[in-house]
Amino acid sequence: MEEQKATEEKEMGFVAVSIGDGLNQIFRDLGADHIIEGGQTMNPSTDDILSAIEKVNAKTVFVLPNNKNIILAANQAVELSTEKQIIVIPSKTIPQGVSAMINFIPELSAEENAKYMTDSLSGIKTSEITYAVRDTAIDGVSVKENDFMAISGDRILGAGG
Repeated sequence: MEEQKATEEKEMGFVAVSIGDGLNQIFRDLGADHIIEGGQTMNPSTDDILSAIEKVNAKTVFVLPNNKNIILAANQAVELSTEKQIIVIPSKTIPQGVSAMINFIPELSAEENAKYMTDSLSGIKTSEITYAVRDTAIDGVSVKENDFMAISGDRILGAGG
């Protein structure tokens, strides 16, 4: 049997929440050490995030939730971890997460990178087409279960069958 050589601990590493082979590969290409499959209706738990952080051989681990519903679980992971410094970059969308990764500069400290990566989020505007999982009315827009919805930021622009 061939022994695997232990990799040396890095200063900084990354955990990103993503979905789909293509997007997962983009995060890997940008330097993500571990990908958690998740998003919209598949939100990872705090335990899932902690488990992923433990798999990253780094002193500081940046977590990119890439969904507003996952940020709370990521922040809870910070409170529960005692082994590593964990920094949550509060990315709410995949494009924000990609922007944060692009703005990482290996020569800078974790704190400086956290600032640059977080600052990059405000310049990213995203829109998406998704479907409703239940009937609701938001900002004067009536949405029926399984309707398609156009969303930009936190606003529903329209919905229909």
